[in-house]
Amino acid sequence: MAALAIFGTLMGSVLGIRFRFLILLPIIIFGSVVLITISIMQGDGLWHMISSIAVFASFLQLGYAFTAFRRYASTVTRRRTLVVAREPEAPLKATG
Repeated sequence: MAALAIFGTLMGSVLGIRFRFLILLPIIIFGSVVLITISIMQGDGLWHMISSIAVFASFLQLGYAFTAFRRYASTVTRRRTLVVAREPEAPLKATG
């Protein structure tokens, strides 16, 4: 299960970097079919299939969300830096 969680997180991270739209649903469906097939071939029970699909889907979504948030945060920071760099300095007013 740990390997499945790591794989799901890394795959979600790659999808979060590469795609800007919701790609998770087709990947979760495809991954579920693959995990069910592997579980049937290994002779695992129903609860093992369900738990492996839940772990995969959860960590896939977590990896995607964290990567998408990181990309959004870096974009906002970059824009703020550019705006601050472009603002002209206010002239000094003489008092008195």
